[in-house]
Amino acid sequence: MITRQCRSLGFVILMILAGCGAYEEPVFDKINELQVHRITGDYITLKGKALFKNPNELNYKVKNINVEVIYKEKNIASITNTTKTRVVAKQEFEIPFTVEVPAGEFKRNMLSDLVGFLNGKKVSLNFNGNLTVSKFGINKKVPIDYSKTLKLKL
Repeated sequence: MITRQCRSLGFVILMILAGCGAYEEPVFDKINELQVHRITGDYITLKGKALFKNPNELNYKVKNINVEVIYKEKNIASITNTTKTRVVAKQEFEIPFTVEVPAGEFKRNMLSDLVGFLNGKKVSLNFNGNLTVSKFGINKKVPIDYSKTLKLKL
């Protein structure tokens, strides 16, 4: 009886390990619809959607997203989202985000850039971080490294 249970347990463990090898992490593609949503005296609010592709035959869950917004090699804001999202197999998926960039970051260090930015100057922002996904209790981090040029005009 114990031998049969051990064989069954061994078979289950073997199937789980075999399934883990076939699990690929999703692929970050790009940021869609990045735009300036609002400008106040204190913040510049950006909205967008991070686009990913799921190459797996199985569904999985997005646990969180952690991305730093970088301007001229300085971290000016963070994108964090802990909303659990279910991702369907073999499909693309988007994760919407909103980020508030403190205008003070521009004022303190880059006043001329802020004036240029507000008058329609193109500004290059870098997005660096990761997306954490989970399947069968196994977490994987998907790297995000993306640059986007924005033009803001009042």
